[in-house]
Amino acid sequence: MLKNNIKIYFILMLITIFHISMQIYFFHINNEVPTDGDGVNYISRASNFTDFANVFGDGFRLPGYPFVIWFLGLLSGKSLLFIRIIQVILTSSLIIISFFILLKLTRSKFFSLFGGIIVGSWLPLYVFSKEIYAESISLFLIALLILIIIDINTNNYLLKSILISILIALLTYLKPNQIMILLPTCIYCVYKLKNWSTIKKHLQFTIGLLMILIMPWTIFISVTNSSFIPLSTNQGLVLYQGAGGSDGIEYYTLSDKVRKYFNLNNTDLNVYEVLSQYNEKIDPEHNDHKKAVTYNKMFQSKAIELWKERPLEEVILGFAKVLHGFGFSLRGLKDIVLALFSLTSILTSIILWRTRKHRDFILLFWMLIFIFSFQAFLYQGDQRFKTILFDLPAILILLLALNVLKNNMAVSMIWKGWRKIARPIINNSNL
Repeated sequence: MLKNNIKIYFILMLITIFHISMQIYFFHINNEVPTDGDGVNYISRASNFTDFANVFGDGFRLPGYPFVIWFLGLLSGKSLLFIRIIQVILTSSLIIISFFILLKLTRSKFFSLFGGIIVGSWLPLYVFSKEIYAESISLFLIALLILIIIDINTNNYLLKSILISILIALLTYLKPNQIMILLPTCIYCVYKLKNWSTIKKHLQFTIGLLMILIMPWTIFISVTNSSFIPLSTNQGLVLYQGAGGSDGIEYYTLSDKVRKYFNLNNTDLNVYEVLSQYNEKIDPEHNDHKKAVTYNKMFQSKAIELWKERPLEEVILGFAKVLHGFGFSLRGLKDIVLALFSLTSILTSIILWRTRKHRDFILLFWMLIFIFSFQAFLYQGDQRFKTILFDLPAILILLLALNVLKNNMAVSMIWKGWRKIARPIINNSNL
């Protein structure tokens, strides 16, 4: 049995190394410096990381990803190539993490290896590896979070609570909206633990430790700006954009069409000007912290006004953003594939629920859908945000359904074909 296990893990490592190589080759991983977008801002803040108070005092970005760039830069002589390779390794490790998630859920190494290959084949999970964005690390941490919570029980909940708090804190320091992952995580753990006394202790410990880990940032940013700021000063801006505020760029999405139909593109506040200010290089000596707070309050106030003035139009726009996030703008082949993937995985989760198998994981999946939908409805429905929360759990749902339904004739043919190909390689009939 030990020899067979070594074979499986060796094949798993070979697949992962091959996947890393393919990412580096096909994505043309290089040392190129980004010239626009969030990457410019991240690099600028990382370059001045030691001047922390001035660089992060505006609260527009949390220090998580700039710290990663700064730290990896120290190790590599500020090489963006090295940073991108690390991101490639982290995203390719989703294959390994998915293997162990499926192993815990199905108890089949053979099927888990198959699942890892499928996860490695879903391109949207890996397109961020070459970008100087926080998405790649976020994907890795969310996968780890799923791996940690799926077997939580009354005997290990304390250790799990510590790990959950640390991972969600790290996710929050990367992107402030990711603190909302706490909700599906807690609901999943409540469903799994069942014992109310244990649930109460778990929630108290998890939420308490998370608050302790995030509190230093909240205190720093609030004191620096003489105003209470829980996490970030860009929430007002994205809320205003979500309410129809335009940055002057046309993406031809479903939500763009709704904006045009109802004439919702607001021009009285210059979003593009504010974004340009915060997406360009940071000058620590002339970084006006108070201006960020002023902008945040101004945009938040205006967004609330727009919701009061035109609630029906805003609701329709909100649903359009959610649908766009799941691919239903149908602008081309990419959107069609994403829409089919989203619809198939959601319908499959409903069918799987009726089999009474893996209901805890299905509940987690539905809650992650809710979190993305809520964010897209109020803020922005970018498909990259959906990828972070939805895609990996959706693939796992499809795989779990395949495992449950593999006695079905069509599914059985696929499964037998996989075993026929893989068995000679693994050479272990007991798997």
